[in-house]
Amino acid sequence: MDEWYGNPNRGPKAGATQAIRRQAKRNSAMLLGAFALTFLLARLFAYPAALLARELSPTGAEILQTLCNHLPFYLAALIIFKAAQGKNGFRARDYLRKPQLPAGQIIALMVIAVGASYAANFATVYVEQLLENLFHLPMSAPSTVSLGSPVVTAIQLISLCLVTPLVEELFFRGGLLGETLPLGTAFAVLTSALSFGLFHMSAAIPFATVMGLCSGYLTVRCRSLLPSIGVHAFINICSLLSNTLARFLSTAEEGSLSFFLAAWGNMLLEGVIVLSIPAAVVLAVILHKKLFVPLPNGCPMLTGKEKCRVYWTHPTSIAFLVLVVIATVFSAWAA
Repeated sequence: MDEWYGNPNRGPKAGATQAIRRQAKRNSAMLLGAFALTFLLARLFAYPAALLARELSPTGAEILQTLCNHLPFYLAALIIFKAAQGKNGFRARDYLRKPQLPAGQIIALMVIAVGASYAANFATVYVEQLLENLFHLPMSAPSTVSLGSPVVTAIQLISLCLVTPLVEELFFRGGLLGETLPLGTAFAVLTSALSFGLFHMSAAIPFATVMGLCSGYLTVRCRSLLPSIGVHAFINICSLLSNTLARFLSTAEEGSLSFFLAAWGNMLLEGVIVLSIPAAVVLAVILHKKLFVPLPNGCPMLTGKEKCRVYWTHPTSIAFLVLVVIATVFSAWAA
């Protein structure tokens, strides 16, 4: 997959600027296309799903609703990803090859990615609560987990812990990051991370952006999406388990075996999450020379600041940013 990284663009500065503008248009078009197609598919599914739900049992209707909540984005992201890959001929499996890094370093980078993501999450939650208390603003992002019957929970498990990591990593780290790498590896990691964070269009943007930075660096170091998919899946599994255990704690009779197991399970889960932060710090300090290396820059004629200015001031990028602001404000208002 060396071709994934492209050939360095050694042209003049004006040529580099035009290359970044073309990539900004391409990437932002992918993001806008994924959002628009997701919205369209959700509306197309809504009416027949509502009619079908009338003929189903409450459990069947809940299962159908769960599927309709997730399928539109999966289909939209894969369609846009496939269309964007037509230019270079890459297939999904080209991004899923064996990681090109020693196993110990891969594990260390994955732990650092998880710890940094949760540190950002705790900071985001703290700021959310502070803003809610000071200005009475509904900052908390709505949960994507809707717990119900065992079948619904199983669908959530498959969706959030297997399909979502695969689809999102293919789209953001495979598509956006992979296409942008010839313009500078650090620039590509930062750009794809910001796009990933902004695409969440909620108060989770800071957390998702940090997670995108960690996953992007993990991807370029390993030359594979598999480790970043693993990090993404682990974080989503922890989210699903946290919601499930919270439901048990709220419904189980205090002092019962279910309440006891849920309480201990919740303590264990929270312990793993909290300990991931100091573990990430320790590994980063001890192994920094092995884990963090200079990233190749295929476009040295422009500084990082110049690249970001050209990229994010392109009309298509601005259109995406406007959409993010509108959707984020609407999401907060609706909450």
